[in-house]
Amino acid sequence: MRVWIGNLPPETTAEEVKELLVKYGFPEPTGMEPVPGDGTRPGMSVDFEGVPAEGIRPLIERVDGLFWKDRQIVVTQH
Repeated sequence: MRVWIGNLPPETTAEEVKELLVKYGFPEPTGMEPVPGDGTRPGMSVDFEGVPAEGIRPLIERVDGLFWKDRQIVVTQH
């Protein structure tokens, strides 16, 4: 299962994203990769290998639209 997180602050690290997701009930990610862009609204692709989509969807709904670090993040299934 892969999740995309967008509209992250430019200085955000993978570790910070991982801590945020785990805080809101996500399992530990098995992989994280920045998504290339123009740098104004960075994104990150996050993998949860072996976790069924049904287990992640309610968590996506929990954090999609969350205000974090002065930005409203976007979280979708990828």
